[in-house]
Amino acid sequence: MADEPERKLVRGAVAVVGVGLVGALVGATVAVARPQPLAGIYHGTANGTGSHNRGAGCFQQKPTVFGKRVKPANDHGTRCRDQIIAPSVGPVIDARKGCNAKPAVLDTGGFPIQKAGFHYKGRARIGRHGRALTVDFRGRWVARTRVVGTTQISGAGCSSTARWTMTTPSPGS
Repeated sequence: MADEPERKLVRGAVAVVGVGLVGALVGATVAVARPQPLAGIYHGTANGTGSHNRGAGCFQQKPTVFGKRVKPANDHGTRCRDQIIAPSVGPVIDARKGCNAKPAVLDTGGFPIQKAGFHYKGRARIGRHGRALTVDFRGRWVARTRVVGTTQISGAGCSSTARWTMTTPSPGS
């Protein structure tokens, strides 16, 4: 009977290790399920507006020493040169309906990507007559080369939301 306390101790230790392994496997499964963003320049438009229009957006996903970040695109020869532009509907349908008269160029040097997603909120002079409007730009990777999200623009008595999809070419395509 002296061995009974030792058996209970061993059984308890085995149970704790088993629960820890199950927790680690569940955590690993969740981490694997989230797509890892592919570095590159992403282009896209608001859903339903067609391709290559004034409301198109672009940015570069770039790995840095601080982790993955959304950075200004170095897409020389296009309007995305050294800028982060959030896709929007204003320049396509009309500034009165979409709030912004100009492309939604974000005044930032970049922002972090965390858990395969990003969020930026700031002001930009993109309204009619150069008015500053608030831009809420969010996105998440649904595949290595595809990001979906929303751009919400508000201020000066106006509010619009555009859902968008952006992609980058796969390596070798």
